[in-house]
Amino acid sequence: MRWSTRAIAKLPDPREALGFGAHWGLADQALISSGNFATTLALARTLTPAHFGEFLIGYTTILLANGLQLSLITQPMNVLGAKLAGEEYKRYVGSLLTAQAMFSAACVGALIILAGASYAGGWDQALILLAAAPFMVCWQFQEFFRRVLYTEERVRQAFINDLACYACQLGLLGILWYSDVLSAEAAFYAMAASAALAALLGWAWTRQSMKLGLQLEHVRSSWGYGKWLVGTNLAQWTTGYSYRYLVALIVGPMATASLVAAEVFLRPLASFYVFLETILPIRFAKARAFLTDASSQEPVRQVFKLTVVPVAVYCLLTAAFPHEILNVLYGTKYQDASTLVRLLAVFYGLYYVNTLLIAVLKERESTRSIFLATITAAIVTIPLGLALILTLGKEGAVLAVIVHSILFGASAWRFITRVPILQTTSIGVTANHE
Repeated sequence: MRWSTRAIAKLPDPREALGFGAHWGLADQALISSGNFATTLALARTLTPAHFGEFLIGYTTILLANGLQLSLITQPMNVLGAKLAGEEYKRYVGSLLTAQAMFSAACVGALIILAGASYAGGWDQALILLAAAPFMVCWQFQEFFRRVLYTEERVRQAFINDLACYACQLGLLGILWYSDVLSAEAAFYAMAASAALAALLGWAWTRQSMKLGLQLEHVRSSWGYGKWLVGTNLAQWTTGYSYRYLVALIVGPMATASLVAAEVFLRPLASFYVFLETILPIRFAKARAFLTDASSQEPVRQVFKLTVVPVAVYCLLTAAFPHEILNVLYGTKYQDASTLVRLLAVFYGLYYVNTLLIAVLKERESTRSIFLATITAAIVTIPLGLALILTLGKEGAVLAVIVHSILFGASAWRFITRVPILQTTSIGVTANHE
């Protein structure tokens, strides 16, 4: 299995800076964004704010596990796997699939322990966490096979995979809603069934791309790339998603529901940023051997020119009309979240800049720099976030992530100006795991 890198070495059209199959990649992220938007909106409108907040606690726990999967398995596969071919590539992907199975088993064990602790403590989250376990496993395997398709530039098939998943998911949620039995637990079971269908489809498409087994050198190479991303992910989770827990604990689950409801309209941008973080490191890694130092930043400049205006317009319009957006989405249910919408629009604008900075550092395999930038920002914002939540409530949580984004961006830019561009050899690209 080989891919032509010379065909993508030159970038005469700015749209080509987004990489192979950009239209399918963008369509895929638009599909994911639409599916997540519809799912979150349906649950926010159907469940009470308290029950919706409880669902979000379980979902946020799954996001932590999947973030670790991204750091340890799928992101290294996208970047390192893109530089391999033939039998070596198949052995590499097969080793990561074995590692994925071990990782998922560990996550299920941790979730069961957490559910037991919740039950022993008299909290209401035990059944929700148990219902979330099958969804977590199925989603992780679906994501693994989906990332294999991205690594092999089969983006159209990744789109079809996600289309099958979200069509099934929304269909099952619609049946549950029509039958008046939609609950947080039922939603997780419906999402698990949909992800299982997509995982099976992904396996059927990618099984010829791997030789099952566990070769420690491949696991070690992924660990060398991803170890700093693990720390980065944990720090980002602590300064981002963990605020959902803090807001629920300090203010109440309904406040967490308001926090997420305010973000729903901006989530399409998050899906677009995931697309950039997925495509750009692969794109830059494959093009690096054919670019001189003088032209090495040209793909980044082209992506910025192509995307900055629509992102800025989206954020500005959202900040300008929060009342109207909330009224269309929820009626009067979350009208107190207008300030949250404006603050989140600022955060998503900063998030866009940081996404490009992260993509550059990942392509240079300087994941340690991403970790250090995250930790530098977290040292300030963790205690600041707690103080802001105690004094300002849910709005304080968003102010904290805005401060974190500013500090992270400043640190990441400083590292970019200091980290050398990888030098290519006849074998490949020299490592810079630091």
